[in-house]
Amino acid sequence: MAEIHIASSKEINQVLQLMLAGISSDPDGMLELKRSWWRHLMFRKFVGPRMLRNQMDTWVAVQSGQVQAYLVVQYLGDVLGTFDWAVVEPRDPSHQALLHRLLQAALSQARAQGAYTYFFFGLRADAPTWVTEQLQEAGFHLMDYQLEQMVAELPLEAEGSLPPGFALTPQFPNRFADQLRALLPLDYPDASPQELAGILATHEPTLAHNAKILQVEREGEAVGFLQQTRWRDELRLLLALAPELWGSPEEQQLVVTAIQLLGKRDGRVRFRTFSRAHLAASRPGLEALGLRWEPAPWHRWLVHLTDAGGSAEGPTEDRVEDEEESDA
Repeated sequence: MAEIHIASSKEINQVLQLMLAGISSDPDGMLELKRSWWRHLMFRKFVGPRMLRNQMDTWVAVQSGQVQAYLVVQYLGDVLGTFDWAVVEPRDPSHQALLHRLLQAALSQARAQGAYTYFFFGLRADAPTWVTEQLQEAGFHLMDYQLEQMVAELPLEAEGSLPPGFALTPQFPNRFADQLRALLPLDYPDASPQELAGILATHEPTLAHNAKILQVEREGEAVGFLQQTRWRDELRLLLALAPELWGSPEEQQLVVTAIQLLGKRDGRVRFRTFSRAHLAASRPGLEALGLRWEPAPWHRWLVHLTDAGGSAEGPTEDRVEDEEESDA
């Protein structure tokens, strides 16, 4: 039977080898990493070992000295979440069960620490049902959080300008937390306070990761915000907006103007709203601009650590004390 514990240095090396071999929750990302020999080398020898050993918790299921599954947990404020995870033989029911054991160990430790409120699990939208069934058994629920998107090649044929009375005002991301708490709920008019708390806690750490923030103002009053990130030649925009503007001509003008201003050197745009209801209302107008709908490739599942039940004690298996020197 496989043992569940925090990885030793040698086991972290095995995890890195698995990740770079595509045995990962994000095989496409690993393939992209390997396309650059120096990024591959830096991740394999320096960045990866330091992250997985010192900055995150790397849980492993080990049998006969070999890692059969792993779960890497990162810490983001009062939120924990998956950095990567995988099962070596995902079609084998006994290996599938290893993910459940890893998850229970990580959740148990998080509850015992008492410093974290939420745990999120990143999952590809096309993941097999056995994974989602395990998440549901552990108390997770699928978040209504960027589940769909509108995409287009750039430049758009449509052109526009800001509607009268509207402005896009740059903000400092590291100072935007208070405005975020006030404006993000606009995208969820029917959500409960508990739902909003989880979405806010999950999203807030992204403000510090190379994001640019533009506050949407109408006649000087904040009615939403636009978050901009970029990956390679792709412009990524995420919008929260007052419900009365969903699907309106003003929203169409805001979106096309933002794409014109921010995507001049990009070849593609990926536009999302926070909630599905917002995008459903806005979709016809966005399609008129030349954007096309598609499901987002990633989902996030969330559990409130104090509501999920289960023991607050640590995992039953012994934790491996990592006193070895890394040979990465």
